Amino acid sequence: MTSYKDPIVEEVWTLRTRLFAKHGGTVEGLFKHLREVQRSSGRTYVRYPAERIEPERPESRAAPEDATK
Repeated sequence: MTSYKDPIVEEVWTLRTRLFAKHGGTVEGLFKHLREVQRSSGRTYVRYPAERIEPERPESRAAPEDATK
């Protein structure tokens, strides 16, 4: 089996490593930086409230017509 290194994937991983290192090496540090970038951009960002989708219960489903025969 031959190993192949994709240059694009390598570049993405290199940039990811640099970004994390620059912002404390944590996801929280990276998101804190990104929120600051949003605040200072002058753009308006919209945040929609999360909507909970209730799981469908098996008894609430209608029985197939063939199942009653």
